[in-house]
Amino acid sequence: GVPNFVADTMLLMTDGSVLVHDATASLLGGVNWYRLTPDSNGKYETAGATWTGPFPMANARQFWASGVLKDGRVFIIGGEKSTPGNTPLAEIFDPQTNSWSPLPKPSPQFDFIQGDACGCILSDGRVLLGAIFSNRTAIWNPADHTSNAWQEAGKAFNTLGSTTKQGVCDEETWSLLPDGTVLTVDISATPTAEKYDPATDTWIPADQAVPTLTRGLALQSLTNSTVSPPVTINIGEIGPAILLPDGRLFFIGATGHTALYTPPPSPALPGSWTAGPDLLADTTGTFNSPNGNIQTAIDAPAVLLPGGKVLFACGNTALQFGNQFWSTPTLIHSFDPATNAITKLASQPPSNGVDTWQARFLLLPTGQVLLTTEQSQTISILTDAAIIGTPKPAWKPVITSFTPIMALSHHYKLSGKLINGLSQACCYGDDSQMGTNYPLAKFTNKTTNAVSYFRTFDFSSFAVASPKTHDALVEIPSSAAPGDYTLQVVANGIASDPVSVQVVPLAPAIAVNLQDNLDFATVCMGTAWLTMEVFNVGGADLIINSVSRLSGSADFGVLHNPVTPLTIAPGDHVDFTITFNPATSGVTESAVIRIDSNDPVTSDFDVTAKGTGGTAKLETVIVDHGNFGDVCLGSFADIEITLNNRGTCPLSILHIAVAPVEFESPSVHSYPLLVAAGASLDIPIRFRPTTFGAKAGVVTVVSNDPTSPKIIHVSGNAPAPRLVTLIADSGSFGDVCLNAFSDQPLTLSNAGVCPLTVTNMTSSSAQFLTPSVNMFPFTIAPGSALEIPIRFQPTAHGAHSGIITIFSDDPRGNSAVTVSGQVPWGKLAVSGSTYFGEVDCGIAQKTVSICNVGDCALNVSSVAFSRKRRQFKLINNPFPAKLHPGSCLGVVIQYRASCDPECCELVIKSDDPHQPIKVLDVVAFTRCEKKCECRCEKRKSDCEERECDCDEEDGHEEHHS
Repeated sequence: GVPNFVADTMLLMTDGSVLVHDATASLLGGVNWYRLTPDSNGKYETAGATWTGPFPMANARQFWASGVLKDGRVFIIGGEKSTPGNTPLAEIFDPQTNSWSPLPKPSPQFDFIQGDACGCILSDGRVLLGAIFSNRTAIWNPADHTSNAWQEAGKAFNTLGSTTKQGVCDEETWSLLPDGTVLTVDISATPTAEKYDPATDTWIPADQAVPTLTRGLALQSLTNSTVSPPVTINIGEIGPAILLPDGRLFFIGATGHTALYTPPPSPALPGSWTAGPDLLADTTGTFNSPNGNIQTAIDAPAVLLPGGKVLFACGNTALQFGNQFWSTPTLIHSFDPATNAITKLASQPPSNGVDTWQARFLLLPTGQVLLTTEQSQTISILTDAAIIGTPKPAWKPVITSFTPIMALSHHYKLSGKLINGLSQACCYGDDSQMGTNYPLAKFTNKTTNAVSYFRTFDFSSFAVASPKTHDALVEIPSSAAPGDYTLQVVANGIASDPVSVQVVPLAPAIAVNLQDNLDFATVCMGTAWLTMEVFNVGGADLIINSVSRLSGSADFGVLHNPVTPLTIAPGDHVDFTITFNPATSGVTESAVIRIDSNDPVTSDFDVTAKGTGGTAKLETVIVDHGNFGDVCLGSFADIEITLNNRGTCPLSILHIAVAPVEFESPSVHSYPLLVAAGASLDIPIRFRPTTFGAKAGVVTVVSNDPTSPKIIHVSGNAPAPRLVTLIADSGSFGDVCLNAFSDQPLTLSNAGVCPLTVTNMTSSSAQFLTPSVNMFPFTIAPGSALEIPIRFQPTAHGAHSGIITIFSDDPRGNSAVTVSGQVPWGKLAVSGSTYFGEVDCGIAQKTVSICNVGDCALNVSSVAFSRKRRQFKLINNPFPAKLHPGSCLGVVIQYRASCDPECCELVIKSDDPHQPIKVLDVVAFTRCEKKCECRCEKRKSDCEERECDCDEEDGHEEHHS
């Protein structure tokens, strides 16, 4: 019953079956696939094992990137031998329907992934793929069904302009390491080791310490010495790599050299290399490899056996097809990490007479190994338990969680450690990937001992040698026989210790659909509700005994309707309402809701509800730290306070208070003011100073923010005006005469930044006059000045002073300006002589000028003789009189000759303070004989006939003297 086809690449399905490709006899790639299912004892080599197929692809292809995905499907990308050649096309196989369908792949931007592309499934289920003609790589996420499913890799998440990978991806072996990185040795002009770190999306060097070891793994070329002259033939191949149970990576080179890589403590570090043992000697000795006459592994498979040894193929180096070197025949060897030794198996497979590039290994869940050797059209199986070996107990998967009662046609979760195994286990040098790092579920019927592998899917991870707990789903087929079973998880041919389970035909089976996964997210106020749908997906009535909160926050609850207990028929469901009424804000709460039912598998079905009591979070923003700056009295300034709601719920502004009164809050018609989450509100605050000086205020915002109230400090300054006075000559008016005046401007300047108000001006002296009162008050703008006339109008002589007081709103007080002035008197000066000397006879006159040589008028009150003299007389006396500055008035003094000397005093009285009485001596004389003659003559003339009696006259005159 085995179909006649050319078997090459094999992949292990998650139900234990093997999917095998038909390469066709022409070796140009085929479309068909066949499926091998083990017999009822879980064996593959017996007649009870069955073949099904063919299952054709749309495109014929051979040598590609491939693997089993998280959901159990198989992907194929590229094809070196294909239609068309080096195709970029991709397909995907569904093992539940045995059908192939196109795999969407953006074209042409990702057509660089083509031909015999490199590939590796990462720990998280994404697929790393490499180009064959460049160093470009790509990531495909099978779980992403959007346009973002494909991204170019190695560019630090597109933050770099070019890839960080050094070598071309063609003919590389990619190996998944326990830290999640992928190691490769590329086949470049200068081979180098590098690894991809998914956490940083970068390729980093991995052979810095001993690059010669990694360079010795790649076979670049060989010389064909069978022709003359000899010809150098390009090879560019490398062998497989297997991750060992001790964490090291065993790399087999196409050169026949091997190396061991030890991963670093941190993915960002390169790791270290040591040399491994060389392959055994070439038995033909015809063509020496570049590093000695040893066998080579030019494209060859390897597999990790359950006992920890590595089974691999190599061969003698032979010239094929006239111009190609390959390793042939396929000789199977083993590498023992414990002894670091390579041994050729004593028993070789019956199908090994082919080149190693045509061989493929696949590790079965039994620990056995399938070998295809394409050209021989034969599949061999390794069953020797001594070669397969016994795994160490620490290598076994461990089941940590499972469902003890499982119903037909349902799936259940399995959890455990090491359920993906210690390694990818299977490797071919480059263009065929068939890793088995995922769990299989082996069910053994306790009554019949029949073995079944039930389909697993939805793997949480592909991580290898991981200490973490991972899980997968297992599906119980409807065709399974009910009964008691043992369950084992198998990874890489190593089975866990068994646990007992029961498979039942009809049973109630609870399934729950949670609205929003019972994540209430943020609840702002009041009660929120979410629906929990409880389904009966089993074959019998499901009785719900109760639905209640088991533990956690009491803010969660279950509505009383529907009332429990209740019955849910098969295929039916009932909705329950879960409530959340948070009593606290800003704290994420959770509670476990338990559904108690008669489900035999999960009698207590627990779900977790979570939510957060939302909060409003007030954040205030105010410019200049709330400083209003300078604001003058009588003016105001406004600043806006921005109230931001950085919370998740509406912010309710309950009140805004501002103190002191010089800071004013806006008029609000009614509170509260609502600010939506993420929104903001601008509130104007006014500064209207009533007194001078620096001011500090506080704005208090009361809200529903749990940290309320919010205090915002504000400040401002009411600068004072500054009166500066200026007057010439220090306020001196100089000399001003009576009945005159002088005006001087008094400059009032405002040196402040606010207007100055002058309310009054007074003078302490009546001699100094200020302007009329009707001009007050007046204002002087900042930086401006005003001239005010001050008048000195004296009413008395002498020095005068006064104080001009300016009353203003300058807080320093009233400003006083001292003024002064002088009122001078007139200054008496007399010119002319009062000395008559000798007067012979008759009358003589002298004119005396009385002058004012001062700056002001001189009042001469009288000019007279101190006593009456008959001989002296003032003629034309103009005084009293006022003499203006620089003026004079003349006084004529007349003298009548007399026998006796005469003298008298002329007295001048004035308001000259320095000489208010000035006395001038007036002197005149006449000889006696002359006087008598004169008098007689005169009398004759006056009296005509009278005689002159000189003696008598003289005696009379004397008497009057």
